[in-house]
Amino acid sequence: MHDREHQIPPRKASPKDASQARIRADCRDIRANNELSRASRRDDKREKPYLVAVKRLEVARQWLLAVMRDPDRMLIRTEQLEEPPVEWAIISDACPTGYGAVLAKVVPGAQSFQPVDAYEAKFTEAEAKLLEVKWGEASSQGPLEALGLWRAMKTWATRIQGKGVLVRSDSAVTLAAAEKGSSGGMTMNFLGGELTILAEKLGLPALKTQHLAGKLNVEADWLSRPEERCKEVPAALRQIRIRKLGPIGHNDFEITPPGRSSLWKESPHTASVFRCL
Repeated sequence: MHDREHQIPPRKASPKDASQARIRADCRDIRANNELSRASRRDDKREKPYLVAVKRLEVARQWLLAVMRDPDRMLIRTEQLEEPPVEWAIISDACPTGYGAVLAKVVPGAQSFQPVDAYEAKFTEAEAKLLEVKWGEASSQGPLEALGLWRAMKTWATRIQGKGVLVRSDSAVTLAAAEKGSSGGMTMNFLGGELTILAEKLGLPALKTQHLAGKLNVEADWLSRPEERCKEVPAALRQIRIRKLGPIGHNDFEITPPGRSSLWKESPHTASVFRCL
């Protein structure tokens, strides 16, 4: 449950990981003697090794600020002696222009799921700029899958709070984000940080994950394609409400998104800045 070396709960290890990764990157830079060449190009010719630019630790600072805004839930953690049974399942999917998800009740002992709610959302060009991804292109698929999971957790927060939750997806990227909260990419690291903060606020234990073959992800796939799907609603969705979510803005997030700040471009994303969930 904890970082064995420092006894830090995994979801709270993000700023430590971000700071240490930045310092390690600077140490490699010093060993490569890159500061000597930089100093030769400055008006001030003095070498300045071992100085870490404050802005390079901005991601860790932003994460800590988000935590401190809700100290009652973020700084005090209650651990259950026994892992709670999985009661809810979130089945999500995305395409380059939209995403959607289904909330299902897990039927104990029957290994089946009863859909109770669903949502669909279009992905706009403004949102693509906010997340620093290309709109309408397959390269944005991974971040959109993670965004779909994050919005599902926010949409159904009151139902899943403190419960065991299973995440089902046909995307390995989404499942990795749910398990680790980190990635080698800028946008995925940002969304991983958002997932960790939200999961902590909701008192969720480690999320369970399950890969779902694309051909079996019929309902979520249909929800993710509001402009290019067949008119016939899948049978499992006909008796439940389908929410139509509007676009998101920067104020919906706890941390400043990549499209609103240059701090993300200063971060060593290959070092798994947000190691959580």
